[in-house]
Amino acid sequence: MTRTCSTRGLDCESAVRCSSSLHRCGIRRQLFSGVLTVCTVVWLTASCSTAALPACQSSMIESVYTKCQGGQASMKRKVSFYNKPCDATSPRSVHLPPVELLPCQCSGGQGISPHTLKCEVCQKGMYGPGGRVLDSVDWGNWTRCPSGLFLKTDTFQMSTFCESGNFSVVTNLYEGSTCQPWRPGPDVSTPTPSSPPLIAPSCSKKDQQYKGPHDYLLSGVQPKGRAVLSVLHTVVEVINLPAMVEFTYFVDSTPCLDTTGGESKSCDGLSFYIDNSETMTTQSQQLTWQTHRYTIESEGFHSLRWQFRVHQVNAKGTTNQAAIRSIILVGVEGNTSCAACPPGKFAPTSNLSSCQVCPEFQFQNMSGQSECLHCPNYTYSLTGSSRCYQMKRCDLDDLVRHLNKISTCVRTGHGEYVRNETIDWLNHYGYSQPFCDKRGLPPSSYADRANEPCRCEPGQEFLPPRETHGTPSCANCPKGLYSPAGIDCKPCKYGSVTHGEMTVHSWTELPEGFVSHCNGECDANGWLPNGDSLRTGYSTGSYDSQLISRTFTVTHATDGYISFVCAVDCALAENSARRRSGVLGPGPSRVSFTDHCHLEFYMQDEAGLQEPVECAPAMLRNGTRIQHHYNLTAGQYRFIWFYHQVDVHYYQSIGMEARLFNLSIGGLNSTLGGASRCITCGAGFYQNSDQTDCISCPSGTFSRAGSVNCTTCPVGQYTPKNESDRCQPCRAGYHTVSSTECEQCPAGTYSPGSTADCSVCSPGTFSDKPGSPMCLPCGSGTTNTHDFTTCDNRKCQPGLALNQSSLSHVYQYNFLPLDLVNQSAAEALTGRQFYFRLCDTPLNDTGCFNATSQLAESKLCMRTCTPPNSTNCTAARSFGKTIGWELHTTASNISVYVTNGDACGSTGRVRSARIHLLCNLTKEPVVGTPQLVHLDEDECHAEFTWVSYYACPVCTENCYTNSTGSCGADGMRTNTRVMVQSCHDGNVTGEYSQPIKCITIYAIIGGVVAFGFFVFMVFYLIRSQHMRTQASRMIHSQRMQEKLSMMSEGDIDDDLVDSEFEEGNTSESGAETDDDMIIS
Repeated sequence: MTRTCSTRGLDCESAVRCSSSLHRCGIRRQLFSGVLTVCTVVWLTASCSTAALPACQSSMIESVYTKCQGGQASMKRKVSFYNKPCDATSPRSVHLPPVELLPCQCSGGQGISPHTLKCEVCQKGMYGPGGRVLDSVDWGNWTRCPSGLFLKTDTFQMSTFCESGNFSVVTNLYEGSTCQPWRPGPDVSTPTPSSPPLIAPSCSKKDQQYKGPHDYLLSGVQPKGRAVLSVLHTVVEVINLPAMVEFTYFVDSTPCLDTTGGESKSCDGLSFYIDNSETMTTQSQQLTWQTHRYTIESEGFHSLRWQFRVHQVNAKGTTNQAAIRSIILVGVEGNTSCAACPPGKFAPTSNLSSCQVCPEFQFQNMSGQSECLHCPNYTYSLTGSSRCYQMKRCDLDDLVRHLNKISTCVRTGHGEYVRNETIDWLNHYGYSQPFCDKRGLPPSSYADRANEPCRCEPGQEFLPPRETHGTPSCANCPKGLYSPAGIDCKPCKYGSVTHGEMTVHSWTELPEGFVSHCNGECDANGWLPNGDSLRTGYSTGSYDSQLISRTFTVTHATDGYISFVCAVDCALAENSARRRSGVLGPGPSRVSFTDHCHLEFYMQDEAGLQEPVECAPAMLRNGTRIQHHYNLTAGQYRFIWFYHQVDVHYYQSIGMEARLFNLSIGGLNSTLGGASRCITCGAGFYQNSDQTDCISCPSGTFSRAGSVNCTTCPVGQYTPKNESDRCQPCRAGYHTVSSTECEQCPAGTYSPGSTADCSVCSPGTFSDKPGSPMCLPCGSGTTNTHDFTTCDNRKCQPGLALNQSSLSHVYQYNFLPLDLVNQSAAEALTGRQFYFRLCDTPLNDTGCFNATSQLAESKLCMRTCTPPNSTNCTAARSFGKTIGWELHTTASNISVYVTNGDACGSTGRVRSARIHLLCNLTKEPVVGTPQLVHLDEDECHAEFTWVSYYACPVCTENCYTNSTGSCGADGMRTNTRVMVQSCHDGNVTGEYSQPIKCITIYAIIGGVVAFGFFVFMVFYLIRSQHMRTQASRMIHSQRMQEKLSMMSEGDIDDDLVDSEFEEGNTSESGAETDDDMIIS
């Protein structure tokens, strides 16, 4: 028999019962908007036959709930059906239970009893939330198959996705992975869970869900440099009023500022929307769990949207994450049964709407329990733990040392002053005892200590009561004194000074003017004094702790600095316990992510807050101490140490903390702090009278390191600036006019450097420009002018000597017509153009220019034009500014030397040239054209040949020779004048031939006799004059002896004698004349 049943127009209950009567050809449930449940019968065939169907079993029975209609007494129906085709008429079949009516909601602490189908009080170990509660159990139902991440239960659905770019375009999360969506956070029962991939490679049953329970939903780590939104979304139906949504959240991101300096709504962080209306503005940094509650005022469907926003510029030092621990929905269809408390929680009494968490050092690893269990010895647990953890062995880092203040120091019998040190255990924030095994340390290591020596900070001296007339105290060392150990002050040696310092090696309290505070799960006081260090302490949670200094004024720029030692321990709990207990072998422990645990140092100067510096690189955040030192210029400074900790690994931050050691700030005024050391005055400085500052040496003086005064620069050296460590010599061509300045030597002088005065050029040399390091030699055939500023080439009309055997002949030349000759036509093929200026005529417009000006002093210059005879030419190069002439074998072969040209090549050579002038005496004067014979590869030296009429000397007597013939019978002979050297012009007689008289022997003898008589007369006159002079001197001497004898007898007055002496001296020449007359 075949039966059919139409479902058109039937409600869900009737359709199900119709389907069941037909042995359910097919049925499924559909979810719309995540909350609306409807039933739809799917007919596989138009009719179904009961033949050959199995009997219906209890395993084939499923139930669905009808929709609640709203109102305080809202009820829903529980309708059962067979989930497989079966024969319901078979006597062996299990019949469907009747339709049951159930309450849509129970009050808090109650749940629907499976026996009475009414709301009853929840028993111990159970709780009734009174609404829909999403927490760690539900996060375990978070699935990632088949195509996304979402939460799905029988009556609830929540989805997640990403938006990027302008925050309005929905991107496909799984094609490019622009961001990470929301997903379950770390497992409560697993210390270091591994995060599954965003999308499973396959969708087998084991991949369809994250294994739970999980502690919270995490927004995911967003990519650097991208602007994204990670969205969590659901739709709920409110069926009863009053209705409410409440959730607990955590945020770690950095707020940004708008142009007005206020906090912008579009900054990074978590925000919450209901029906597209923002009910919680962006929360950027909430390091403790916060609760947000909002009342829903109308029934019906409502959209709930959580979005975590990240801008393109991610702030350093944050994880850029948000987390939601639980969501409570009141007024919606919720969990109607009492639920068992999950592990880590318990319900000690009945009628509870929520479970209590297990306290510290207790745990509960089972669900539905009414109490927690105590951890075994040497294990620990945090609040809400589902298990206990092995304690690490206690070490010295678990102790807090409180060194008593210096005022408590007392004198011993040995005359020493001592004080006590109190040692306590460092407890975690919010807990009553440390999480470590004390068996790791002997009792003596954590017992209070007595008789600790009393020492002040470096830079201070200890003052006993007899000096303070009261209690012991510390005082800064006076000016010029220092204290390296904090006991007494000592004088500095000469050449060194003391600058004010603020040094802290012993931390009994925060330094004066320092403040500390904490934000998050930590002590509000922040950093804790710990004897040899300042520490953040232990806290299991997330927090920021800041240490902010007072404003320091650095007055000594040469010695300003800040120095400190810091350490960060970011080792995760399991690794920390193994490392500290000695279980972990050599090598670094696994540490937390960079942004989860770090200490940054900020420096704020007059320009603002500088870029932060990490205390330690990521792989050294295991307690390793790192030294930091930064130089400071003069100005005002504040310093900030910022510790940031995020506990994304549940229970893993129990050993994380930051510490600060040996803080020292130097370069301060002496009134602000004592000195712990003497500072040797650097080179260029000297100490002042009270040894409190190094004063810079003024210009013209210098000093070595450790000097008491400055030294004036020696002669020939100078220094134009202050703070000089040495004087520098004047460079070549300069001389000192004072110890602070050098000036150029004038033309005609030179200086090789390091001289006080300039030297005049020696003869035959010159310097034509100021600042010459040396004098240049004049060319051969020329000499210097009287002022040594140039060479005198004798107006281009030199007289040149030709040495032949023992005779020397001087020939006169006139080279004026050879001045200003252009040789460019001869080098037309190569493009080279040479300009000759053998004399002193100005160059005018010859084309001989260099890069800046005309080469007015060059005797020979060259430029190259490409193509030849074009105007595209290089700057001219000079082959020399001095010229010299030299004769060779004949007066017709002259070498002209051009020297002192431009530098060329890489060897320091200078350009030069030689011109071979060859005489060609033609009828008409011809200047001729110089011909290039040779040019070096680097164009440093050139050789020319120049055949010219003016290469011949000017006619002088040296160009001619006279010859005389023999005497003839008539007493005459012929005198002939012949040219022996080609020459031109001149004012001498040319060639001729004429007769002259012969000279006889008698004429020669007469001449000799006359010459001898002349010599005799000259000798006689000289001899007579000599004899007269000797006679005059003898007479004068005799008179003086007579006068002296009269003076000895007292007959003559002394004045008379003196006057006679004077008369004798003044009239000596006259006496000689008289004597001459007598002799004659």
